[in-house]
Amino acid sequence: YYEGDDLKSEDPKKACELFEKVVTLEGERGDEVKWRFKALENLVVLKFKLGQYDEMSTRYAEMLTHATTVTRNECGDGVNAVLDALADPGSKCSDEIMRKMFSITFSALKSSSNERLWFNCNVKAGKLHLARGDHAAVRQVVDELKKSCQKPDGSDDSSKGTSLLEAYALEISLCAATRDARRMKRIYPRTLNLNAAVADPRIMGVIRECGGKMHMTQREWEKARNDFFEAFKNYDEAGVQRRVQCLKYLVTQKNTLTKPKGERR
Repeated sequence: YYEGDDLKSEDPKKACELFEKVVTLEGERGDEVKWRFKALENLVVLKFKLGQYDEMSTRYAEMLTHATTVTRNECGDGVNAVLDALADPGSKCSDEIMRKMFSITFSALKSSSNERLWFNCNVKAGKLHLARGDHAAVRQVVDELKKSCQKPDGSDDSSKGTSLLEAYALEISLCAATRDARRMKRIYPRTLNLNAAVADPRIMGVIRECGGKMHMTQREWEKARNDFFEAFKNYDEAGVQRRVQCLKYLVTQKNTLTKPKGERR
């Protein structure tokens, strides 16, 4: 395994051979799957980089058959490693391949009790669809995410505050992309009233930045300034480069607030 790991960049084809050997050797030993799972994860990523898409999807489906055997963390790390490789802007992954891989993922996770991983994979899918401009697909993902965070009567489940924040952040990003100001104005206040156990600063940064833009279009300069400042603080805490853009927005708002009334535009 470690020999293959060392050769991934230098000789991916040889690395694949070694990882294949790991799968075979551990398979002969019985029920243990730890190294088999890790080897399959590497095989999927390498097959993708080599353009061997049929083999990639076959190995990915095989990897996910062990999803309930390895620990939740190992399963989550493996799935995220594969999906992140596909989502890399430099990978030029086609929509068809992306859809197929997400389909395999969700089919496997249906029989799993790892609800959090299912949720995270949906968020990933939604962000990718948004980046590719497939707004209808994003809307479908948002509906699925929100449904999973609701009580039987259809109201928001406050005990799932962290997940709800992620769902609303994706929906707000969709509103910003489609310029649906009316829907954003209705959704945005809900995000500020949610009691999230762990409020991810990256998520709050997205929400606050979109809120700032919404207030800016409505000429509510003070509210926009406050939101951009909060967005900057959250992005800065998370080490996200987007903080620079929010700082520019913040400076613009300060200039607008200090101009004489007749000079504002």
